[in-house]
Amino acid sequence: MMDTEKLFLSGGNKSASTTPRKLGYDDTHNNNLTPTVLGNIAASSDYSAELTGTAEAKLYGFYPRITQVPYVQEIDKATGAAVGQTWNVGTTGLGNNIQDWAFAQWGGVFYVFITTLDNNTRHSRVLAVDRTTNMTSTVRDNLTYYIDGAGVSTCAPAVLQ
Repeated sequence: MMDTEKLFLSGGNKSASTTPRKLGYDDTHNNNLTPTVLGNIAASSDYSAELTGTAEAKLYGFYPRITQVPYVQEIDKATGAAVGQTWNVGTTGLGNNIQDWAFAQWGGVFYVFITTLDNNTRHSRVLAVDRTTNMTSTVRDNLTYYIDGAGVSTCAPAVLQ
């Protein structure tokens, strides 16, 4: 393990109007489990961002939103600032019944896992967002699982060759 390895964290109060979302990290060599707060995440979202990293040493966040289109954006790892372009995830908001969300990348594609509860029925889906075209497609739909975590190695390819 390298001395520079960090586990980045995103979080904050559910109400964005009262508490800004924070970006921090846990040093994987530090055993006290006290995260270091880097700053506020400077992006608009109704919930905390889900994070993923890439082999390019970049950090990205998926920002779930209720009425506005959710999106993916790179995050400055030192400050929490939004960097560069955004990739829309679909064309509409996710609605008021978001239960769980997860996020990963592989081969130049962002994978977003969303679970909603509609009329007491769980509805999970997996969406793919192509980084080069900004097109969103449905990979799986009508799944009956809560999907609330997606791990990916930083060794996963950022681009398929």
